[in-house]
Amino acid sequence: MTTATSPAFSGPYQEALTNLADTVEKVWADHDTSFVKAGDDKVYALGGAGYVVVMDERKWEGLVEILTPDATISTRPGEGGTIAVTAPNLEESDIKKHLKATADHLIEYYQKRYWKTP
Repeated sequence: MTTATSPAFSGPYQEALTNLADTVEKVWADHDTSFVKAGDDKVYALGGAGYVVVMDERKWEGLVEILTPDATISTRPGEGGTIAVTAPNLEESDIKKHLKATADHLIEYYQKRYWKTP
């Protein structure tokens, strides 16, 4: 079973992560999602055309990989209920740009789809 709500993000990536989480929730609700089994976990991948978000059924309560043509960003629960964001060789401003671009591309990618879950 998947979690129904996104965490209350904080810190320098709050706006970008909130936007991405809202986009993921919209895509998840509007389009059918299926999983692959990885051990005991159900793993989901959303997106295409170079922008993909990979997460297990715990969503933001577990590891989330954000893949773009130019970067890989990881989020995972940190201390005190925060979400830790890591991306090798990227500055904070670049990470924010990639998170926003991923949300934008997910919406664009799924708007082109001809089906929607009723």
